[in-house]
Order: sequence, then structure tokens, then C-alpha cells
Amino acid sequence: MPGASLAWIEDGRTVAVRGFGSVDAAGPEPVTPETAFLAGSISKHVTTVAALRLASDGLLDLDRDVNGYLSEWRMPTEPGHPATARMLLSNLGGLADRPQLSDGYHRHDVVPSLLDVLHGRSPARTPAVELAQQPGTEFRQNSLNFSVLQQAMTELTGESYPELTRRLVFEPLGMTGSSFDPCWPDTEGRPFAHGHDADGRQVSAGYYANPEPAAGGLWTTAADLAALAAELRRCYLGRERGLVATELVREMLTPQSGRAYGWSTILDTTGGDLEFGHGGQAYGYQAMTWMRVHSGRGLVMLSNAVTGRELIRHLIATELSGRIRLTGEWQRAIEEAVGRERGGTA
Repeated sequence: MPGASLAWIEDGRTVAVRGFGSVDAAGPEPVTPETAFLAGSISKHVTTVAALRLASDGLLDLDRDVNGYLSEWRMPTEPGHPATARMLLSNLGGLADRPQLSDGYHRHDVVPSLLDVLHGRSPARTPAVELAQQPGTEFRQNSLNFSVLQQAMTELTGESYPELTRRLVFEPLGMTGSSFDPCWPDTEGRPFAHGHDADGRQVSAGYYANPEPAAGGLWTTAADLAALAAELRRCYLGRERGLVATELVREMLTPQSGRAYGWSTILDTTGGDLEFGHGGQAYGYQAMTWMRVHSGRGLVMLSNAVTGRELIRHLIATELSGRIRLTGEWQRAIEEAVGRERGGTA
């Protein structure tokens, strides 16, 4: 694993951010607290906060038919059985799984738009979105739930997704090292960590661009994700001037469908304190966030290699020991990620 960045949180405040190793296995440039990493599915965690900001402001109705916000693409639902933003956040959208790509979209090639992906048209290399079952009936973790939510939010506001999330989340929290622009390191000239596979080889061109940023295309730093975790804790506890309404954050951190999973977050209360967090895997990257609500203790880890999961295992063993339910969820997520990698779809 060439490099990693970690942030530690105590009493709801970031107390240390450190960079370790290098941004590239073949070069000497060190990882610093300002180095950006791809965060994979932690993107969903941030997307949820953006959606709840719109809901807090009365602009997004979580229980309205999502097709009421869509015109350039429509959710393929049946009459009388709508999908809502609440269902999408809860992984109850009913959308069919799709074949995974054996590699991503090279950053220097033409990257499809989200609408290209939803419609299944070139240059996207995946089929059009389809429905598998009636929305609201079955919990199925599917990144398409968040892609549909992204399309609804951008049509609702008329803003691009990078602009929207910068206004709603990043600027208010001072997250200057974060963006949902799929090619942000190139467009902004930011220092970034290059992704590496399980054998330590650099991902072609340094990273793959993700045309579905809300689901998996977040560029960020450990310090920025620590600031977000601390803000969610503050909102949950009902502190003044919270970014998101307290009742919505408490819904976000409530188990859904009888699982240890809320709105884009793993949950655990077995240790006497509510804990929440999320893992992330992008091509050549591994990441995790974790936070205890009442004690205010937490950590963030970003790495630029598939083998970063070994560091996650170490952190689980040392920091989450005794949290049986949460540890089990993390281990299951890691095993699923390893399985996808062996199948050529990591």
C-alpha cells in the first residue's frame, strides 16, 4: 500500500490529520493532509447529507414520487407504485442489478454523462436502468438508487452535481478538499493519490473517472470527511445551527428494514453508544469513516490501494473491538469487496 491519510476525532473535534507514504508507488511525492483520494461508496454518505439539506429547506419532499422531479429520464415504475427519495435513500428503489465493468472510464477518454448511464447509451458501457421489483418492497444495496437521486436533485435545482454539493455541503463545512467532479484533480490541478491494484501496480492513468459521482465519485481528504462526521453528530444531538434538521439526521442514523444500516451508513448500538460510519472502494482505493455519537470519538482512513482493506481490518481490530455487530458489518463489506475484485469488477 503506497500511501494513506488518517484523521482522528475526539470529543467531536478533529485532533490530528496525518499523511503516510507516497501518492504513487513509483515516485517519492509524499501523502499530505491536502492529498485528495477517491472515496468510493462514502460518496453515498455525502449525497445523503446533500439530499437532507434540500429536504430541510423544504425543496425536496422525501415522500413524493421521484418522477415528479424528473423529465430528462424517468424512473421505470408502474402506475400506482411510485419510488420516492425516502425509498432510494433506504435502498428500497427496486432497481435491477447491472453487470459490473471490468475496468473504469479512463480519465483522458470521453466519460459518459449520468444521463448516458441511465439511458444505457454510448459512451456508457452498461445497459439502461431497469426495475427488478416494486419499489418499497425489498432492501437491495444498489448504487443506482443514488444515481437516480442525483438526477432528481440536479433537475430540481438546475445545478450541476459538483456545484450543488459544493453549495449545500462543502462550502458550509469548509470542505475545500472535496468535489464530485469526476476529473477534479485535472480540472483544478489538485494533488491526488494514484490508485493501485492488489499487486501494487498503478491504475492506468492514475485513476478512473466515475460518471455516477453521487454513488461513488467523491474526491476528498481525511480532514474533510472528519468535519462531515462531526457535523452529523452535532445535528443528531440537536446542537444549534446544524446543517441538517435534527429529525432528518436521526432518521438517517436509524436502522432500516431490520438491518444495521441506515441511510447510507452502517450503524451499531451494542456498545452503549450509537456508532455510524461507511466504507468506500473505488478502483485502486479503499476508505472508511467511523464515529461515536455521544463520546464524539471517531476516525477516517483513506488509502490509495486495494490492499488498504488490510489497514481497515487492523483499525477494526484495534478501534472497534467489542462492537460485535458493527465489526461484523465491516467484515462482511470487506469480504464482498474482495469477492467483486476476484470477479474482475473491483
